[in-house]
Amino acid sequence: MTKKELSEKAKISTSRITQLMANMTENIDYIVSTRGDHGTRVLFSSSGVDKVMNRNKQGGRVKVERVKKARGRPRKNLLTIEKGGEV
Repeated sequence: MTKKELSEKAKISTSRITQLMANMTENIDYIVSTRGDHGTRVLFSSSGVDKVMNRNKQGGRVKVERVKKARGRPRKNLLTIEKGGEV
């Protein structure tokens, strides 16, 4: 199975498959062949297809919640204003 066919089947991009190939072994999971003027072609074996399909989909960057800051001029705190004239 070629890289493009595998990306359509697994519903991921071809660049993501290239990233996953770092965890695979060449000549067992995939074979790189040159096709003359057309460039290289990557063919995946059944074990390579299984590794792509059974990848960890829950990984990735942890979502960070951002705290909204107050905008504008701060309001006066009426409890801290001293009353003038009273003794």
